[in-house]
Amino acid sequence: DIARLPPALHGDGLRLGQVLLNFVGNAVKFTERGAVVVRGYIVRQEADGLWVRLEVADTGIGLSREQQQCLFQAKRRKKKTKKGRDEQKKERENKRRTTKGKRNT
Repeated sequence: DIARLPPALHGDGLRLGQVLLNFVGNAVKFTERGAVVVRGYIVRQEADGLWVRLEVADTGIGLSREQQQCLFQAKRRKKKTKKGRDEQKKERENKRRTTKGKRNT
């Protein structure tokens, strides 16, 4: 739903493309049923440019409040041991099973 946007905009197209591709990719990956919608619209017009808002919405599993609060913070990586990685993998698998069970009920 981007029909009202101009056909070309000036800005960091590479960075914007990376961000949109990441958001859309995650939306598709975590949406088993439903829809993924990309919206774009003009928020404000000024003499020397436009303010544009782009949104990606989906009907996927979503993010917890904690995940939402960390979403735009710089990532800090901890050195993980093999045991730590294995435990995280098991937690993700258990979470997926639990989520799938909830959807089917």
